[in-house]
Amino acid sequence: MLEASLALVIYPVLTLPTEITSRIFVHCLPKHRRVRPSPTTPPLTLAQICRHWREVALSTCQLW
Repeated sequence: MLEASLALVIYPVLTLPTEITSRIFVHCLPKHRRVRPSPTTPPLTLAQICRHWREVALSTCQLW
């Protein structure tokens, strides 16, 4: 519990609503999409940042 509260203070981006984070992720996509995502480009890179971002990325249909 303390760790989660501390993370929100240190990383205020985690306090953004999921819908906003999801829209930001969609805007991070390259203009020309590959058939298969590369491990070094969004959405896979975004999903590796932290648990919260992975959950947001996996639940955002437009990324896949």
